[in-house]
Amino acid sequence: MKEVFESIQLQVGSITTGLCQIKIVPRNWLENNIEFAFDTGIVSTISLISGKSFLELEMVPESYEYNEKPKESKSGSYYEISISGLLNDYNSSIRQVIETFRYYEMVAIVVDRKKKQRVVGNKLSGLRFSFSDKKTNTSPAKDTLQIDLVQEFEQLPPFYVP
Repeated sequence: MKEVFESIQLQVGSITTGLCQIKIVPRNWLENNIEFAFDTGIVSTISLISGKSFLELEMVPESYEYNEKPKESKSGSYYEISISGLLNDYNSSIRQVIETFRYYEMVAIVVDRKKKQRVVGNKLSGLRFSFSDKKTNTSPAKDTLQIDLVQEFEQLPPFYVP
């Protein structure tokens, strides 16, 4: 991405941040690697192999989380990207699906409340899918699963404008 130096002004208006949708696909379903414009950092096309489409992870609305954390190591700087949320009241068929997902690296599209989309992952490197069975005393009748997608990338994920 090209270097740009300028002041950042406070944006006026109501705060409408937060995720509202997560779509995933195993990275081996991508027909081609995801290319983005170098000068804008925007992806305009994502091609999937024939018969495949993005799968939506519908989770508890207030549980969606997206985190870009800059980190340093001896080999250089990178970003740890994590996407997570809670599945509420899952059953055996959902359990079978997520058991399948954990053996694949995923490419995700995260959509925020302003309808901005970001693509996380590509054909060469995807997010690791994991989950944990979470039980609390606050709602004993419901089983919840914590879903986590995590990976380290050299660059921030590009925006997606189809």
